[in-house]
Amino acid sequence: MTRVPFLTGALAVLLIAGAAVPAAGAVERPAVLSAVPVAASAAAGTPTVHDVTIIMLTPEGTPPDYTRDEALHSLAVVDAFYANETDGAVRLRVVGATDWQTMPTSVDCADFYPLVEYGRERAGFVEGPDRHLLVMTPRGSDCQYATGQQALTLDEGGLATVATTDPTSIAHELGHTMSLRHSSSVSCASRWDLGSASGLPASCTRDEYGNESDIMGGGSTFYPFTAVSLAHLGALRHPVVLACGAPRRLTVSTMSAPSSAQRVVTWRNPAHPSVGYHLQFRDAVDNLLYAQLYPSPRARQDDAPTGVEVTRTDPLEREGGSVLTRPGDTSNGSRRIRAGERVPLDDGMSVQVVSFDGTAHTATVDVAVPCARPASGTPGAAPAAARAAAPAPVVVRDRVRA
Repeated sequence: MTRVPFLTGALAVLLIAGAAVPAAGAVERPAVLSAVPVAASAAAGTPTVHDVTIIMLTPEGTPPDYTRDEALHSLAVVDAFYANETDGAVRLRVVGATDWQTMPTSVDCADFYPLVEYGRERAGFVEGPDRHLLVMTPRGSDCQYATGQQALTLDEGGLATVATTDPTSIAHELGHTMSLRHSSSVSCASRWDLGSASGLPASCTRDEYGNESDIMGGGSTFYPFTAVSLAHLGALRHPVVLACGAPRRLTVSTMSAPSSAQRVVTWRNPAHPSVGYHLQFRDAVDNLLYAQLYPSPRARQDDAPTGVEVTRTDPLEREGGSVLTRPGDTSNGSRRIRAGERVPLDDGMSVQVVSFDGTAHTATVDVAVPCARPASGTPGAAPAAARAAAPAPVVVRDRVRA
């Protein structure tokens, strides 16, 4: 058994009633049961409260197929997930929720912008920091299924649409409006790493949704966030930050362990400092962490086996990361490094998994990050002007999950 959060009555009332979140230091969190031998961690700092306005819209002639109460319950589930993953640092609060309203045929709800503009007007929504508009439509409509503005920072706020009450879809789209990127994967023909600091080689392919153990990837159930997503949320606690030098032997806990545990190892490539790596351990118990919070009907019964994952800077999305996969392996376990397996990385770096401890839910790993002098004009070093230029806002239209 691992730590399992429950959707308590207090959490449900918190969102359904739109009540205020308790003050810092008094944040109510989901109940936790821990089988990992480490102390539970406390919330760090002042919680960020994200205010969500819900407007429920249906096109003329399309009957609604869920209720306002069901929508509010899903938001309570999403809040419990974010609260537990971030030690209470990220909370969601519903500040307004309409019942169903009928849209005129003049609104092209298949297009994101007309749909959210109509919803914004009807809800009286005013954009601002930590403010999110969620436009909800029936599952059987032709409206935008799942779309979210890609925020650049956690506190920017934004607009999102869903045509479902599935909490993982809602958590995914609100993740975008809280700056989370897609959790992707990279697969190369004959190597684990890319052999490039600035682009994707022709021998490699990128799957934008390739990490199926993350709601920001292809996952359709709740699993612990990846280290990259936690870092974006300001909730990556106690990472081991490696400097270059002699190989290090480390013990890391599974991602379902409380965040006071040593769960993540991170480092930068000394030859190309713009390229960062995160190492984390995914144990089979991670799959059970949120089963009582939301037993997803689409949860994989044959999910990836226990293993270590290495995520590195994504050359197509600098703010995100892609999990590396085993060359020639098309199974769902391709992103998991097995016990006894050694993975060579770029510029002489490597990760070797020594062993797993099924009782303590830990992995022992050897990580080698040899020192190297960065070359002048390295492709991994973006010009200062390019780093300073902020990308234009984008809207992420997500594919429909099977």
